[in-house]
Amino acid sequence: MFVREYPLFLIPHAGHGKPDCRGVLWPAPREGGLTDFICSDCVAIVRTIPIAEVPEAIAVMLESASSVASLCPYCSETNVFRRGAEMFASVCRHCGKGVWIGRGGQQLRKWGVD
Repeated sequence: MFVREYPLFLIPHAGHGKPDCRGVLWPAPREGGLTDFICSDCVAIVRTIPIAEVPEAIAVMLESASSVASLCPYCSETNVFRRGAEMFASVCRHCGKGVWIGRGGQQLRKWGVD
C-alpha cells in the first residue's frame, strides 16, 4: 500500500516572492542531489538547493515568513497561521479537531476525540 508522507509545515508562497499566490512551498527532491521548492498553486520553482541544506532552508524560510502553514493529520487540509508567538497546538479550521504541534514543530500528534 502506498502511503504519501507530507511535511509537517509548509511555507506560504505569499511570504516568499508572490504576495497574491494562495499556494504553499514544498521541497521536491530531484536528480543530482538537489531539491526544488515548488509552489502548490502556481507550480513555480522558487529556489533549488542541495538536499543536505533543506532542513536549514526550511527553518530560515519559516522564520522569515509572515505566516506559517501546517497540514491537519485528520483531514489533510492546510491551515495557515499568521506569524506571532510560538504555537504548540491548534484547532483545524476545516474539520475542527485539535492538533498538538509540539515545541518548534518537532512533533505532531492528534489529540481530542476521534
